[in-house]
Amino acid sequence: MSKNKKQTLHILLGPGMFLLFLAVPIGGLAFPVRSALGTILWMSWWFVTQPVSQGVTGLLPIAINAFLCVMPMEEVLGCYSEELLFLEASACLISLTWSRTGFDKRLAGTILRVIGPNVKVQLIVWFTVATLMSAVLANIVVVVMLCSISYSMLKFVGIGDVSKSKAATTIMLAIIWGAEHGGMGTPLGGSMSMVVANYMEQVLGRELFYIDWIIRILPFFLALYFIAVVLMMAPKYDMKNFAGSKAEILSSMEALPPMGRDEWCSLLLFLIPIILSFTRPLWQAYLPGLTPAACFTISAIISFFIIQKDGTPLLTFKYATDNLIWNILSLIAGANAMGSMITSTGADVVIADIINSFASNDFILILVLVSLAVLIEEVACCTAAAAIFMPIVLAVCSTTGLPTIGMMFITEAAITSAFCMPVSSRAVPLAYGVKTSDMFRQGLPGTVTAILVISVLGYALLKFCPSFGIL
Repeated sequence: MSKNKKQTLHILLGPGMFLLFLAVPIGGLAFPVRSALGTILWMSWWFVTQPVSQGVTGLLPIAINAFLCVMPMEEVLGCYSEELLFLEASACLISLTWSRTGFDKRLAGTILRVIGPNVKVQLIVWFTVATLMSAVLANIVVVVMLCSISYSMLKFVGIGDVSKSKAATTIMLAIIWGAEHGGMGTPLGGSMSMVVANYMEQVLGRELFYIDWIIRILPFFLALYFIAVVLMMAPKYDMKNFAGSKAEILSSMEALPPMGRDEWCSLLLFLIPIILSFTRPLWQAYLPGLTPAACFTISAIISFFIIQKDGTPLLTFKYATDNLIWNILSLIAGANAMGSMITSTGADVVIADIINSFASNDFILILVLVSLAVLIEEVACCTAAAAIFMPIVLAVCSTTGLPTIGMMFITEAAITSAFCMPVSSRAVPLAYGVKTSDMFRQGLPGTVTAILVISVLGYALLKFCPSFGIL
C-alpha cells in the first residue's frame, strides 16, 4: 500500500471508530459517555498513526463538541486559553533565544567537555544531561538539541551509520530515555507535567507550589534514575571507547568566543523566572498575580526588547512565530479538552469501575493503573496520556478512598516512563538511523522495570508515608 493510501486509511479510521461508538449502544452506555470514549479513540488513533499534525488532532474536541454538544462550548474553548499554555509558550520563546545567541552550543559543549571517550561514561553523561535539561525544558527541545550534537560527535569518530553500532544507538536512546525520565522532575518538565499540575490545582483549589512537587516526586525520580543507569551499564557494547570525541568537543569549545552579553541575557531570562517559580511560597503574599506563567511570560516579552551586539533584537516576532512549537500548544489544549470531556460526561467513572473490578487490593489496583498509564503513553504522546488518565485516576480515588494527590504523583511517574515506541519526541532518533526494533528491544527492560518500581514504591509511600498523599 502506498504512503498516500496509508495516510488516507488512517485519516478515515479515526472518525470511523468514533462513529461506530456513537451508533452502537455498547453496554447500555449513555450517548454522552459513548461520545467521550469515541473521542478518545479518534484522537488516540491519530496521535499514534499521525496521518495529520498533532496540532490538528488537538483541535478535534472543538469540532466534535460543536455538533454533539456533550458539554458547554465555553468550557471546551476555555481549555485553549489556560494558564499552562502561556507557561509552555513563554518557556519555549525564551529557549529560542539560546539558539539566536549560540548559548545552546556553549551549554552543550561545556557539559560534554568533561566526557572522555569511554562509551559507558558517555552513556551516563548523555542520560544525565538529558534528564536535567528535561526537568525545565520541553522534551522535544531537549531531544532535538542533544541528538543533533551527539550525532555530530559520532560522525567525527567515524560512525556514519548509527544503526550498525550498538554503542552509538544506545547513546541516541539514552538521550530520549533521559528526556522522558526528566520530565517528571518539575512541573516545567514538559507539557504532560503541566497537564498533571493543572489537575492537581483543580483538586487542591489553589496553586501548586513547585517545591511540593519536587519533594514528592523525588523518590521516583532518584529510584528510576539509578535503575536506568544500572540497565545501561549491564550490556556489552561493540566498543569500549570512541576515538577522538573529547578532542572534537575541546576543539569546538576553543573555537567559540568568550561568553558575551547576549548569551548572558538569554541565560538570565530563563534562570530568573525559574528561581522566582521555585521561591514563590516566600513572596506570593506580596505579588499574588505573579504566577510562574506570568514570570515566564514577562521574561519572554523582555526578550523582544533586548538589542544584541549586531543591532537586532534578542528575539524577533518572525523568528518566534516561525519556530514556536504551535502543534504542541494545540496538542496540550486539545488533550485538556479531551480530559474535560471525559469528566463532564461521566466516562471517567465508567472506566474507573472497569479498573476497580480487576483490583482485589490496593497494590493490584496501583499496579493496574501504572501499567495502563505506561501502555497509553507508549502508543500516544505523554500529554495525551496525562489528559486521558488523570480523570480516570480521580474517579478511581473517589470510589476506593486512595489519596488523590499521591495517586496523581504515581501516575505522573508512570506517564514519563515509557521507552519502547517511537512516539512524539521518542521518534527523533529515527531520523539519525536508530531502528524501531532496537528502540523496542533496548527500551523494554526499562519500561517493565519502571512499572514494577513505580507500583511498589508508590504503594509503600501511600501506606507508610501518609504525608506523601497530602498537600
